[in-house]
Amino acid sequence: GCSLTIVFTFCFKCELRLVAALRLSLPFALNVSYDWLQPYDCLCISHALLCCPVSTLNMMGCYMENSEAELLVKCYSDKSVASQTLEELYLHSNNFTSIDLLHIMKIIKTTRLRALDVSYNNIGDDGTLLIVEALKHSSSITKLGLHHNKLSIKGAYYISELLSVNQTLEELHIGGSEFGDD
Repeated sequence: GCSLTIVFTFCFKCELRLVAALRLSLPFALNVSYDWLQPYDCLCISHALLCCPVSTLNMMGCYMENSEAELLVKCYSDKSVASQTLEELYLHSNNFTSIDLLHIMKIIKTTRLRALDVSYNNIGDDGTLLIVEALKHSSSITKLGLHHNKLSIKGAYYISELLSVNQTLEELHIGGSEFGDD
């Protein structure tokens, strides 16, 4: 089938309730990159995702913390519109740690993501292990961005485990790590 992608970029100083009121029948991209997200912003986005078919969610550089990540994933259940339509998730440059990724793992488990980018965060080896464990059972992710995440040899080992069992991953970005003994 054919799908339409409309890219929305807006400032959070505007009323976010407009997003929750959108009712589009075709998947669209929601781009809120480089806006400093507060808990209220993530709650509004989460509510909008419950009724709007977003295929691409770009939240690069939004400076989210654990509470914002937790609010954001509330809309991802097995039967929600959000879970049925999300294909690409960009969380580049949010200063996420492995603890923040615990919430993001719910999105991986309940969607058919094709692309996930968590580059330029602080997930380290523990966060890499969380992603690897989720992707061992994923048959949809073809593109994964992990570069610049303070990975060590242990993280590289986890990634090698993933590559030995995951048959769908086509593109993997892990540059920018020193792969030292840490």
